[in-house]
Amino acid sequence: MASKKHGEPEKEENLERWLLTYADLITLLMLYFIILYSMSNVNKHKYDELARALSIQFGGGKWIFSSTSPVDARGSFDKTFNPNKALPASRGRSRTEMYYSKAISMFIPEIQTKKMQVTFTERGVVITLGADFYFQPGAAELTREGRNVLERLSTLFEGVSNNIRIEGHADSDQIVEGGATARRYPSNWDLSSARAIYVLKRLEDGGVDRMRLAATAYGDTKPIDTSDNPSARAANRRIEIIIQRDE
Repeated sequence: MASKKHGEPEKEENLERWLLTYADLITLLMLYFIILYSMSNVNKHKYDELARALSIQFGGGKWIFSSTSPVDARGSFDKTFNPNKALPASRGRSRTEMYYSKAISMFIPEIQTKKMQVTFTERGVVITLGADFYFQPGAAELTREGRNVLERLSTLFEGVSNNIRIEGHADSDQIVEGGATARRYPSNWDLSSARAIYVLKRLEDGGVDRMRLAATAYGDTKPIDTSDNPSARAANRRIEIIIQRDE
């Protein structure tokens, strides 16, 4: 065996290599606890919506998601991720499904604060705007936040070939005669109609094809909550924008 050359300095052992492993471990632990915290604060409805959006995004298969027990006890999903397998092509999804998942991702803050709902129904993608958040009280004019949301919706609808229907809804409280609101909107029909048309015009001004747009009003005839309390009435004051299903 050849001996080391005389006077050749020995390499010093790196005694700090363990710090790299330790730092990686701390980072993983932090991420683990962040995930646990986020799961413990999930709203069931929003979690279900997110699960549906993820299902659509990754090919429409069934995922095991539960708001009370997010992780399956066996540590498995119906659809197992395989890093060597390509994701399903988007051409297999309908345009409506793609708009749904895109709307979810664009408006997460509004959905979390319950100012907006995005649902996938037999009619298509339904985007529900709470009137109290986006309209001036007793008027059809939008608030600053409402204008911002409509601008972003116009971006979402760019190039949409599906028909888009805007529906105006009001609560069951009758408009007081002689008041400022009554002079412009004598009834809930007038107010809900004016709001729907105003939204339509904003979308058209934002570049959405006018031939795809339609507006209608239902007044207080289609409540989503029939309870007689302020919360229910607030929920019924709304605008629904429907991206209708592919024909």
